[in-house]
Amino acid sequence: MGIKCPKCQFDNPDDSKFCKECGTQIIPSEEIPVTKTFITPSKGLDEGSTIIGKYRIIEKLGEGGMGVVYKAEDQRLKRTVGLKFMPPEFIRDPEAKQRFVREAQAAAALVHPNICTIHEIDEEEGKSFIAMEYIEGQSIREKIKKGPLNLTETLDIAIQAAQGLEEAHKKGIIHRDIKSANIMVTETGLAKIMDFGLAKVKGASLITKEATTMGTVAYMSPEQARGEELDERTDIWSLGVILYEMISGNLPFRGANDQSIVFSILNEDPAPVKELEKGIPVELEKIMRRALSKHMTKRFSSASEMVVTLQELKAKLIEGETLTTIQMIFRKPRKRLLIGGIIGIVTVAVVFLTWIFTRPTLAFNIQDKLLVADVDNQTGDSVFDMALRTAIEADLQQSPYVSIFDKAQMAETLRLMRMDPSLRIDENLGYDICRFSGIRAMILPRILAAGEAFELQAILIDPRRKRHVDRIRVTALGREEVLLNAIDKLARQVRSRLGESLKSIEKADKPVAQHTTSSWEALHYLSMGQA
Repeated sequence: MGIKCPKCQFDNPDDSKFCKECGTQIIPSEEIPVTKTFITPSKGLDEGSTIIGKYRIIEKLGEGGMGVVYKAEDQRLKRTVGLKFMPPEFIRDPEAKQRFVREAQAAAALVHPNICTIHEIDEEEGKSFIAMEYIEGQSIREKIKKGPLNLTETLDIAIQAAQGLEEAHKKGIIHRDIKSANIMVTETGLAKIMDFGLAKVKGASLITKEATTMGTVAYMSPEQARGEELDERTDIWSLGVILYEMISGNLPFRGANDQSIVFSILNEDPAPVKELEKGIPVELEKIMRRALSKHMTKRFSSASEMVVTLQELKAKLIEGETLTTIQMIFRKPRKRLLIGGIIGIVTVAVVFLTWIFTRPTLAFNIQDKLLVADVDNQTGDSVFDMALRTAIEADLQQSPYVSIFDKAQMAETLRLMRMDPSLRIDENLGYDICRFSGIRAMILPRILAAGEAFELQAILIDPRRKRHVDRIRVTALGREEVLLNAIDKLARQVRSRLGESLKSIEKADKPVAQHTTSSWEALHYLSMGQA
């Protein structure tokens, strides 16, 4: 016995929430909880008040369907945190409280640079709250309000978000509410997945209300909109929606109401991005189409596979190997040989010249000099201030291809420039030193922390053009892993990006811990002696 659609009379399975034929909602709308961005504000906590004796409220950041968020100071550890409280109307709802606790447990089980870190869960006068990492930046949704993101930033954010999902899925956690408002991007470009309030944890008992459709309609996969059983591929669909949204500035599935959006998700294909934005690589369109396949089996099989595909596209972009839709047209057989040939030659010439003059390249040759600037240490651990730069330089110095402009040369150059040799080498001072000494390339090392996880970055710069050429990222779980593994990975990628052959890299690739030390403290004192 099925449920007949009130609009088209199609017979649907008993547990259907929307008609599989026309998308019409076939259960009362009040039975389908849908997360919204904001709800009616409630009376909140006063600025300056203290929670459980240690969190001082600084300001209210926002209020959504799953919680009220405040910026606060942890007075014991002297750090800024975010405090997320249950909405007042849910305090007496045991299922809502259970879901709130599970959010904290799910996110706390994940230690990854691209996932917001959870510090603890506690109560104040019967009000449950989650203390989490405070992330200063903007959500993807806020960034898109200014217009579509550029291709490089889009890929960078998408790769990081997919890496965060990869970690969650490995731990048996499906987010189920991936959307542009739930991914924050810091000023340094680090993306963080937020809000695990609707997460499904493998092996956990089902909360009653989860039998209904939950999520944000515009980002729902077809199977999620139909209220079917979900797996990791629902998150891949949602990330595909965000990818489309970032590059075009529009959602792929739109409508005047939830019903029309669901119909679009179930039955329509999104408008090709090439119709909205020019110059989009064909490969990116293919990635979006695959992520947004209405059939789960045709999507990426895992977040890991999507990460690899996005990274391959990013590498091609760096090398200038991607093709836009316009270029692909001229690869196909041409019916109008003469006119088509002339147009094709002119277009390809324009595209080629544009590529030559605008692509982020760096003409680095053997024995050109490379300057390693001082570390932008965002971890709070002072051992990285000098020791990390020393380790990176030591790792790169084994290369027969790259010539490091070392600390002694740096100090002498600053004296010749009539400047203090002990000055910190930031990007601007680095430009001056490079111009003065004819240095061909510069890298800015940066390290960030998320709980026990670290992300090590090297921003490769062309000092002649004052242009960022690439941002290389490596993650590590634990402080020692940075020294024992991450620095070596970073150095290999820097060498490759500068043009050194794989054979040359493999021939001189001794782990940095072997030719310096495996102790951060010892490396710190070594760096002090070189300063």
